[in-house]
Amino acid sequence: MKRVGHYPGPGGADEVEIAPARFGSAARSALLTVDAGPAGQLVAMSPAGKTRVLAPLPDGPPNPIAAIVPSALRSAAHAGLYLTDTLSMNAYVAPAADVQAYAGNVIVGSELKGLFWVIRPRGRGYEAVRIPTSLRGAKYNLEGMAYVSP
Repeated sequence: MKRVGHYPGPGGADEVEIAPARFGSAARSALLTVDAGPAGQLVAMSPAGKTRVLAPLPDGPPNPIAAIVPSALRSAAHAGLYLTDTLSMNAYVAPAADVQAYAGNVIVGSELKGLFWVIRPRGRGYEAVRIPTSLRGAKYNLEGMAYVSP
């Protein structure tokens, strides 16, 4: 392992994902979900270690992140977006058909409230658009998320 760079705080980065190839100016950068106090942010780190905030996220620590791109593991029978909650010890899945509209982009979730955003290039920057889910609990501790393509 070698050091790539340093990301901004004040909090730590819980998750990392590599940006899709057609993800605007941050394509193929490391995307970090960083706790930034009462809010969070998605930070891109280039292979040279340069960082920039792509999107502020209003709901506490962002944690799970997944790129909606063809995955190394493909399975028509098991395709979807998988998510774990360490508080309830439940695992969830959204069928691939439910996330196909976000192909080529990144989905980020809030760790504690179960809110989700699609992050996508817009003009010279990025936008975070809240997306609906069927999660109805009041408390979560969402951690890992992975996409399995059909």
